[in-house]
Amino acid sequence: MNIQARSDINKLSVSPDSKIMIAVDIEGYALIINLLTQKIISHFNFKSKLTDIKFSPNNKFLAICSNLSFKIYEAPQLMRNFEAIVLYKKFKGCHAEQINGIEWSPDSRFLVTFSKDLTA
Repeated sequence: MNIQARSDINKLSVSPDSKIMIAVDIEGYALIINLLTQKIISHFNFKSKLTDIKFSPNNKFLAICSNLSFKIYEAPQLMRNFEAIVLYKKFKGCHAEQINGIEWSPDSRFLVTFSKDLTA
């Protein structure tokens, strides 16, 4: 696979079905890659440095967190669309300090975020 990012890669996430990979650089620019054809499906700018990125176990959603907020997007599809990633919901003010990570429940119904302020 010969794919180049704009800068150093910060976070990677592979979908549960191993068909799509998202590579996000240190500036927040993402490459959405079809792993079957090894081609870039789309580019996306998250506009900030991400601290974590995870696909839901049911492959329908993508959760990202950056600093004090986290967002849920509809997961990208294998075919090219006008908008590769569509915002589903965003959350702010859940933690007093930077969010370090995010985890999905096995049934994709719940999320837990954890932060530097020792809260989840």
